[in-house]
Amino acid sequence: MCLACAIPVRGRTFGAECLGDVLGEDAPPTPPPDAERPAASRTLTVVGFGVATVATFVSWSRFGAGSGPLGAWSTSFRWATVCAASALAGLVLSLMRLRAAPSSRAVDVAATIVAVVVVATGALAIARPPAFTSPWLGPYVAIAGGALALVGGLRTLRGPLRRNAVTGV
Repeated sequence: MCLACAIPVRGRTFGAECLGDVLGEDAPPTPPPDAERPAASRTLTVVGFGVATVATFVSWSRFGAGSGPLGAWSTSFRWATVCAASALAGLVLSLMRLRAAPSSRAVDVAATIVAVVVVATGALAIARPPAFTSPWLGPYVAIAGGALALVGGLRTLRGPLRRNAVTGV
C-alpha cells in the first residue's frame, strides 16, 4: 500500500478497498489518489486565459494600428494577433480540460505551452510594436493573464509529479 492510499483508522492503516469492512457497509468508498482533480489550478488557468482573451478587445497601441477596440485583432499579422489567437486557443483548451477525464494530461501540457506562447508574444508585442506606434494597455493585460494561466498550468502539472515523488509510485 502506498502512502497516498493509506487511511489511518483507530490506530491502524487501511487501504480504500478495506475501509468499508472496517467502518461498516455504510462508509462511502474513497476515490483513489489519481482521481483527485486539482480544480483550483485548472480554474486559475481558465481565469488567466479569460483575462488574456479580454485583453484582445482593448487597445494595444496608442497611435495607428491597433489603437481602437479589438486592438490585437485589427493589426496586420503581428505579434499581437498571435498573442490574441493563442489566448483564445488557450481558453478553449482550458475549458475543455475542465470537462476531460482525470487521466487526460495532454491537454494540461498543451494549455501550459499555449500560456508560454501568450506571455512570449505579448512581450514581443511590447518590444516590437507596429511602426510609428507605442504599446498601451492590451499587451500588458495579456501578459498578466498569460502568466496566471502559466502558473495554473504548472501547478496542475506539478501535482501528480510531487505526489509520485513522495509515495515512490
